Amino acid sequence: MSGDYYNLMNTLQNKLQALSELGSFINDYLTGRPNPHPDWALKMEQTIEKAEEGNPWFTREFIHKALGSISEMLDYQQLIDWTSQYNNNEVIRERKRVGVISAGNIPLVGFHDLLCVFLSGHEYKGRLSSGDSVLLPVLTDFLTELLPELRSVVSYSEGYIKEVDAVIATGNNNTFRYFDYYFKNFPRILRKNRNSVAVLDGAESEEKLRSLGEDIFLYFGLGCRNVSKLLLPRGYDVSALFKAWEKYRNLGDHNKYRNNYDYYKAIYLVNGDQHYDNGFVLLKPEKQKIASPVSVIYYEEYEDTALVKRELEYYHDQIQVIVSEIDGLGNVKPFGRAQHPGLSDYADGVDTMGFLLNL
Repeated sequence: MSGDYYNLMNTLQNKLQALSELGSFINDYLTGRPNPHPDWALKMEQTIEKAEEGNPWFTREFIHKALGSISEMLDYQQLIDWTSQYNNNEVIRERKRVGVISAGNIPLVGFHDLLCVFLSGHEYKGRLSSGDSVLLPVLTDFLTELLPELRSVVSYSEGYIKEVDAVIATGNNNTFRYFDYYFKNFPRILRKNRNSVAVLDGAESEEKLRSLGEDIFLYFGLGCRNVSKLLLPRGYDVSALFKAWEKYRNLGDHNKYRNNYDYYKAIYLVNGDQHYDNGFVLLKPEKQKIASPVSVIYYEEYEDTALVKRELEYYHDQIQVIVSEIDGLGNVKPFGRAQHPGLSDYADGVDTMGFLLNL
């Protein structure tokens, strides 16, 4: 492969401009503004319809939310600030084939890995979940129309990923063990189940609690960045939470979500388990677990924030995001921002870009 091709493929400026244009296109599409890419707007609409048909959990509202988060991420200045943190001379020493196995729990969850491989200059060989197989390719196609040379270094496969030099794989705790064995001889980033927690001090306004609702209910709570457990001060009045979360009551109209709610409500009633119920979500006390089922939020009461900090440290490997405004809890996200990661908010805290640039 010629040096000129390497230079073209790894010219950071060209890539950042293409990504910024993708971000602008998405924003125009979502806001209904006149779009300089009308054909692509139509293709995006058709792709979203196909995604909805293929996965009942992927509603139009939540697909739009995922696209909006990506559009925020692709701000040109933010891209420059992020990439400038790395000692990348824009031409990699040797291009590697990076296999990327993406999860399908929420729409476009694999975009950040694609972004990192794209900007690092390596070849992206993706395997998408059957539940999210159409959205990411349409964004890739948009980029390759701006930079046609990328077509030879971005590909998707439905079967096993073969002929790779490194791997980034996301799955659950069971698939993690498989990935760890199957890819044991490759440089790799492997991810398994994580969930997020929120720590309240009892002084949060109703507006803050409404924002917390987005951290919990966006994508039906299926993402690793969704809050699945609350740490509440002793004696906290949960009615304040239910009042603030009324805007999400329509989740109870979704068939698959409602089936989960009815199932766990029945179990708790039959077993006599303590819980609170507002008609679409169940709050259940739980000390040992962080990951809660769909439609259920675990909670635990505390009396001392020092003990909270120790508990968060104990469960560090199971926590993706901590949502709070309490000082001293480490790297926390404000209410309503758990599902809006920045470019440097790497999954599981592992620097994907650094990994790729040092292959």
